[in-house]
Amino acid sequence: MNKILFLLVLVLALDNYIYSQDLKVGFTTGIGTYSMSDLKTINTAISQSLPFDTQVVSDFPPYLYYQPTVV
Repeated sequence: MNKILFLLVLVLALDNYIYSQDLKVGFTTGIGTYSMSDLKTINTAISQSLPFDTQVVSDFPPYLYYQPTVV
């Protein structure tokens, strides 16, 4: 009985936030350029303590990103 009452109160409380007939589809794209100076500093410090040779990459190209959305 308590579960039924709880579900009834929950459905009535969330009634304003539930839209079953409203569907939105979207798509976002862009180009991200990121500053990797902190990461490069960490990599340089760690590479000095490793027993083998490493190479630090200083060229970080722009990254194409996308984000599909369904609401």
